[in-house]
Amino acid sequence: MLKTFVLSLILLVPSLYADKDRAATAAQVRKDAAITFTGNYAVNCPRELVQKALDHPALLGALWASYGYAPTYKVTELEESGAVHVVDPTGIVGDLWRLERKGHSRVYLAEGKIDHWAVPALNGGRAVFEVETVARDSLTQVKVKVFLEADSGIASAVLWVLEPIAIKHIDNRISLNFEDAARIMETIHRRPERVSARLKGELLREFERVF
Repeated sequence: MLKTFVLSLILLVPSLYADKDRAATAAQVRKDAAITFTGNYAVNCPRELVQKALDHPALLGALWASYGYAPTYKVTELEESGAVHVVDPTGIVGDLWRLERKGHSRVYLAEGKIDHWAVPALNGGRAVFEVETVARDSLTQVKVKVFLEADSGIASAVLWVLEPIAIKHIDNRISLNFEDAARIMETIHRRPERVSARLKGELLREFERVF
């Protein structure tokens, strides 16, 4: 019993330190963000379903792929719960971790490399996503706030100059992605069997557990 307890502590300590470090990183990103963006969106389904989707990004990524939506994101689970590795064929590769899950709010930290025409000065960086859901009759209002920090001071300065272009691109990308994600969630709400038919094996079992 003691051996098991000690082993559990050993395994837990790195995770605790990682969480602490990421929380500090997220605070720094918010403070030093070269770009801040806020978007408001709506999904025609219950808030509880939207929150379940937000808490299972790998499952949502698998459904995205099954529908053939673009960009063709490749989303794979990391060892930590709720953490994923994302490959965006337009030139973004990185990891995303959920830092907070309080009530109807979620906070995520992303870190990766970028090779995209819209942000030519930004080779790498970090982003914080704050997501809040509010129930409005039959709709769920989703507010997304994005903080983007570059790897270097020079890149941050260039981003600041290019802020209008970068914000326009971020707005366009998130809006289009959210439209497709909303379609998936709305179909889960109305015809879940149509969505589950696209999955097999462990993904199907996870879908049935979650939704």
